[in-house]
Amino acid sequence: MRKIGILGLVGVLALVLAGCGGDDRHHTVVIQSLSDQPVDGDIGFTAPATFTITAVPSGGTGYYDVEFFVGTNSIGDVFAPPFTSTATNLPAGTYTLTAIVTDYNYNQATNAITITVRSAPSIVLNTPRIAGNQFLFDVAGLTVGQTNVVQYRTNLSTGTWTSTATNVATSSSRTVTNALGGGLRFYRVFQSP
Repeated sequence: MRKIGILGLVGVLALVLAGCGGDDRHHTVVIQSLSDQPVDGDIGFTAPATFTITAVPSGGTGYYDVEFFVGTNSIGDVFAPPFTSTATNLPAGTYTLTAIVTDYNYNQATNAITITVRSAPSIVLNTPRIAGNQFLFDVAGLTVGQTNVVQYRTNLSTGTWTSTATNVATSSSRTVTNALGGGLRFYRVFQSP
């Protein structure tokens, strides 16, 4: 049984653009994240990635707009602060995020960063067995620090899933133990971000 375990990761990136207008063309980028992503080095998300990009222009006499791009695709043109746009459901790959600020004199400042969107890991359930009065199976492909939920139901086509265990992964695998119950049980394990 195979289950894709990560539903998506939501983050916030802030691009700070300076020097829009006049002779000062110095640009500075400060990257922040609210989803435990590093502020320097590799910026990564798990597919399908959804996050908000915020651009804060400074240095100039006023700003007409900020246009946001993922690669060459515009994802928003914003005419008033806060200058934010959202990238949604990006599949695995490497992307360039760009913000272009235009002031009222039609001067522009451009800044870009690169992010990586990784494939969601596959969670694998295997080695089902009975030991004493317990039903056991192993789970592999967990992400350390993520919350795992083990659920079961008695019919694959109808019914609701019932949670039997929730924990935070301390390793990439674990053994799940449940008391033997009356009848069939179908299990699944998923991780929430």
